[in-house]
Amino acid sequence: FIVKYFYDRKEVKNKVLITVSKSKIKSSVKRNLLKRRIKESYRLNKNIINRMGYSFAFVYSSSKILKYDELNKNLIDLLNKINQDEES
Repeated sequence: FIVKYFYDRKEVKNKVLITVSKSKIKSSVKRNLLKRRIKESYRLNKNIINRMGYSFAFVYSSSKILKYDELNKNLIDLLNKINQDEES
């Protein structure tokens, strides 16, 4: 994953962009599968982020198709890191 994010105090909810590169994953079926997995993982773990008003861009940069469990673990680690950066 590559994650870009910024905080905008005016926003009342978080925005999420999920992209999977066509040059890395040729099949649209597999790209959509990865996007669905990332969306579901974010949906289940969005409560990790304490504040509202973030805009996230999740860029899937691997050419390997990860299983949901691996993807979920990576996303939780990223959200925890963002949360720690917010507090410091």
